[in-house]
Amino acid sequence: MNRRLICFVIYSSLLFTSGCWDRVEINNRAIWIATGLDAIEKEGIQLSGQIIIPSSMNPQNGGGGNGEKNFFLISAIGENVTDATQNIQMKLSRKAFYGQRRVLLIGEKFAKLGLKNQLDFTIKDPNASLRTDAFVVKKGTAIDMLNLSYPLENIPADAPLKEHFQAGGTNDTSYLHFLKAANSKGIRPNLPAIEIGNFQDGEGVGKKGEKSYQLTGTAVFDQDLKLCGYLNMDEYRDQLWIMEILKKRSLTILIEDGNVSLDLDKMGSKVIPEISRNKKIKFTIALTGEGAVIENNTNLDLTQPKNLEFIQNEFNKQYKKQVVHTITKVQTEYGTDIFGFGEVIHKQIPHQWRDLMNDWDKKFSDADVTVKVNLTIRRVGLSGPTLRK
Repeated sequence: MNRRLICFVIYSSLLFTSGCWDRVEINNRAIWIATGLDAIEKEGIQLSGQIIIPSSMNPQNGGGGNGEKNFFLISAIGENVTDATQNIQMKLSRKAFYGQRRVLLIGEKFAKLGLKNQLDFTIKDPNASLRTDAFVVKKGTAIDMLNLSYPLENIPADAPLKEHFQAGGTNDTSYLHFLKAANSKGIRPNLPAIEIGNFQDGEGVGKKGEKSYQLTGTAVFDQDLKLCGYLNMDEYRDQLWIMEILKKRSLTILIEDGNVSLDLDKMGSKVIPEISRNKKIKFTIALTGEGAVIENNTNLDLTQPKNLEFIQNEFNKQYKKQVVHTITKVQTEYGTDIFGFGEVIHKQIPHQWRDLMNDWDKKFSDADVTVKVNLTIRRVGLSGPTLRK
C-alpha cells in the first residue's frame, strides 16, 4: 500500500515538472540581429533594431532575391535602454529575441555623451550574447546605418562584422573586450569605427551614388567611457600589432622612383616596461614580422642580397616611424592608454603597479616609448628584376 502511494506521488509530481512551461516557440520570436543606440535631445535615447523577415529567408519564397529586403527596421525612444526596449516591444507582434544579435552600433553623439550608465542592460540580459561586434558610427547615427542594405550580404549586419575580420580586428568579441577594458585600470577601451559614405565618385561597395559604409579605424574612449577621438585604419592596425592581435598585414613603402609591397603573415609584439628609481617610466616595443614581397615597382633586383637588405631596412625604418607617430598621437591628443601598457606593468612588475594605477592616464602620457621594428623578407617571388622598363 505504501509503495502504491509513493508511486502515485512521484508520477503526480511529474505532471508539474515536465515540459518547458515558459518556452517561446520560434514562430513567436522576432529575431533581432543588430542594435543601434542614438542620443535624442531632451527625449532620452533612441533604440533601433534590425529584425529578420522570416519569409524572405526561405529559399522557396525567393530568399529575398527579388530586390526585397531581408530585414525591417524598428525603433523607439525611451528614458533609457530598458524603457525604449519596452516601447519597441509594444510595436512587435512577436517577442523580441536578442540571442542572435551580431552587431551593436553606437551613434557618435551617443558615444560622446558617454556609455557608462547606458550599457547595463547588455550585461544583465541573459538572452543577449556578449559575443558581439560593436562599432561607433563616425559622423553619423546608428539608425541611418541600420537602414542601409549591403549588396554582398543577405543580412546587412554581417557586413561590418566581416569587414572587421578582414581588417584583422577582434571581430565578434570587440564589445566583450570593451567591457573588460572598462573595468580595468591598465587599459582604456576602444571600439572599431564605421562611416557612412555617399560614394558619388564610384568608390566603395554598391552602385555609384548609393550610400554604403566602410570601416575607417577605431574610436578612442576615456576613463568615463566618453568618445574622445579616432584613429585611422593605419593607426588602428598599428595598435592591433602592438597588442599582438594582428596576424596579417600588407605594407607598402615608397622608395625613390617606385614602391614595394610586403605581405606579412607572421607577426609578433613584445612590450618591455622599465621604471627607474625616480619613477620615470619607459617602454620598449619590439615588433616583428615575416612575409613575402608581392609587388615591386622599382628598378631594384630583389634577388640580389644587397637590394633585399636595403628594402628590408627601409620597411623597418618607415614603419618604425609610423608606429611612433600612432603612439605619440594617442599620448598627446587623447592621453588614454588604449594599448594596455598599464596591464603589462601590472603583469610584469605588480609591486610597482600599485603606486601607478590611480593616476595611470597621466603617467602613460608622460612615458618614454622606444619602438623597434624587425621585418624579415622570406620570399621575393620567382622573377628577378621588375618587369618595368
